[in-house]
Amino acid sequence: MFLFKKLIKNAILPCVCVSLIACQPKTDNTEPQTIQASQTAPQTLEKSEQAQTAKPTTKQNQTIDWQKIDSGERAIDPTTFSYPFELDSEPVKIYAKTYQIDNQSARYQMTVGMAINELLSKLLDQLGVEYVSHEIAINDKKSAVPVLVVYTTKAIEPSEGEYVFADKFAKGLTIKVKIINDGIKKSVKNPHENDE
Repeated sequence: MFLFKKLIKNAILPCVCVSLIACQPKTDNTEPQTIQASQTAPQTLEKSEQAQTAKPTTKQNQTIDWQKIDSGERAIDPTTFSYPFELDSEPVKIYAKTYQIDNQSARYQMTVGMAINELLSKLLDQLGVEYVSHEIAINDKKSAVPVLVVYTTKAIEPSEGEYVFADKFAKGLTIKVKIINDGIKKSVKNPHENDE
């Protein structure tokens, strides 16, 4: 009995449905529909051929608009700045000893390092999801000038700039900025490489 029900369900029922559909009377609007379908078919084929032969466009890398990042402040002489840290304070001495730089450079780096979010937020507004990581590094151990190195994906054009801080914590102090689009964090004489 089970086999008989399965046979009716899978074999006979579809045949009856096909017979009923095939036995329907011809309507007047069947032919124009066929003509319309045959007229539109070549257009679709033509479009698909164009899509296959179209050359892929090369996407330009996004560039940083340094004017949007500019704080509008003027750089000052770092020796005239009123630092939040005393030159002979314990934190400055520890920083200088740890990174083997003089106290003046240590105090400068500590100040701009604590103010870096001002600049970083402006950069992130433009980088969005292309941002990978960042670090504050030193290009030249003698001058100990800090550089904000920002690592991005390949979608960002490499570039360099300089930023003047606007917030009163570091107002007028500057930091160099380097955008590297390798998406890999590489050390550029990183002052934090001795950290544990």
